[in-house]
Amino acid sequence: MEELPAHFNQIAGTGVPLTHPCDGVYIQYERDAIANALNEAGELFAQHLGFYPRPTWLQERVYFSDSFSRSWQDLRLDYGYIETFGIRTTSLIQAAVAVVYTDPDSDGFNELATITVVTGVANDEIELYFQVSDGAESAGHINWQIEPYTTISASAGTVTITLPSWLLVKPSVWAQPYESPNYKDRNAANANLAANFVTAVDVYRVYADATAAVQITGDPISSRCDNLDTPVTANGVGLIIDSRLSHVRVRLECGNCFDAYPESVWISYKAGYPLDNGKMARRLETNMIRLANTLLPYQPESFCDRTLNVWQYDTEAIRPDLLTQFEVHPFGGTKRGRIEAWQNIKHMALGHATKVTMR
Repeated sequence: MEELPAHFNQIAGTGVPLTHPCDGVYIQYERDAIANALNEAGELFAQHLGFYPRPTWLQERVYFSDSFSRSWQDLRLDYGYIETFGIRTTSLIQAAVAVVYTDPDSDGFNELATITVVTGVANDEIELYFQVSDGAESAGHINWQIEPYTTISASAGTVTITLPSWLLVKPSVWAQPYESPNYKDRNAANANLAANFVTAVDVYRVYADATAAVQITGDPISSRCDNLDTPVTANGVGLIIDSRLSHVRVRLECGNCFDAYPESVWISYKAGYPLDNGKMARRLETNMIRLANTLLPYQPESFCDRTLNVWQYDTEAIRPDLLTQFEVHPFGGTKRGRIEAWQNIKHMALGHATKVTMR
């Protein structure tokens, strides 16, 4: 929606001045509202498209039919575009890696941040996190990942990551409550004050651990006379047959080592529409934003005129009698953003059954 990213993350000053009445900075409760609306939009997309708009860590329990045998069982999981079986696992590459800030365009604002670390870990498994000392609730916590990166490259074991510096404002700065009556100021971090930005980040390897990604469970009553509240479990083996349509096969890891009748399987996996150069596919991103506009509980005070125009367009209610059968959608209501978002993405749906209703 073309908001200035620095202002969105509460930065003002040289290079990103507040030069127009609508150029106010955002504060945390507004970012929270937007984040919640985007998250809800992503969940709605996943429910009705049959896949998440970006790769996501998932766990799902599937019950076997009565005809279960100990050979391969064909199953279809809820979400398509499966990348891999595995449980999200982290390992520290290096803590407190220094951040170097630079000003490539010489506008007085150090808008580029660079992090360098020596590691043999694959680029797509490297992630950056805020440190606990800067406000993160725990080390390597998924909610405190820093993204997206501008570039990540490796040469002779040295990995270089660049990203915009506005992503690195200290949480202790942007999480402060709104106290100033000045619409523009609102506790804005100064772009030229180094103390407003973190000096170091933690670098982690985040990968899929397949060790217990497929867990088959059984009814203990067939093999025990006590401890009947605890199911029998054993590792299984998984095989992806069609990643897009989430068609998989599972079986016990060993043929005769399971002393119970198999009832279900827990499958941990990573799935979602593939990223494009590290970013969500533009078609999905644009329409998820349009749906999220209709889910915001109120208009954020900091919306600039151009942003407000888009929000008002998306939240406009269309008279039900003016809608055609081709504009029926599963998101509920008659707001324009919901209708047009579905029209733009419905052809991407993987065919999972959904009940389409108008409210």
